[in-house]
Amino acid sequence: PAIGTYTYCHKQMIMLKFNLAWWLLCTLCVAQASRMETASTAEWFRTAQGTSDRLTRQHDLQFSADFPSTITVLINRSVTYQTIEGFGGAFTESASYVFSKLNSTLQSQVLDMYFSENGLRYNMARLPIGSCDFSLGTYNYDAVPGDSNLDHFSIDHDKQLIIPFIKQAIETRKKWSNSTLNIVASPWSPPYWMKQLDITYCVLGCLLCNLRNEYKATWALYFSKFISAYYAEAGIDIWG
Repeated sequence: PAIGTYTYCHKQMIMLKFNLAWWLLCTLCVAQASRMETASTAEWFRTAQGTSDRLTRQHDLQFSADFPSTITVLINRSVTYQTIEGFGGAFTESASYVFSKLNSTLQSQVLDMYFSENGLRYNMARLPIGSCDFSLGTYNYDAVPGDSNLDHFSIDHDKQLIIPFIKQAIETRKKWSNSTLNIVASPWSPPYWMKQLDITYCVLGCLLCNLRNEYKATWALYFSKFISAYYAEAGIDIWG
């Protein structure tokens, strides 16, 4: 929670910077790993706050098969538990924004790294329903207070950055796999007017800023409209 507009904006900028740095770090790591294969050395680069490092190359890392270790890990292949559905990442607004700023060549490289047959082969993805901690700002899909029937519901916001990113990821996966990208959608919060105290960010937490009883049915309808709109208007099926 944040107090005041400035604090909120400052928090969002910190989160965005962190997300950008992490995205670049992961992209560089994946790119280097794909080139390394059986190499004994690896190049690595660092960007760090409070330093002059901005994608600055560091000393090479050396790998050795003679690494001394007394730790033994035993895996019993005959005992199994849960089935892993897959692995993936999140289509947040900030990640979509960074992706949109890349040129077409770099966009193709990112898509290949994460969704292609020669990349990480991501088959799962998380999609925020509305704004989250990795968004450029606060938004929802119906900002009209008291709209119980959600007559003003719209996913137009997502059509700018998020949906184009998802569509390219799906198309990249289709080139090599018959299975689609399974998207799990989840919200951080209902629209402010559905909650107690009618404020977007509540410093008192969920104890006093919980969903109003009169909007429980509306909140359920909100989920349904989101799933239906993504399929009808964007051709994207929400898996879970």
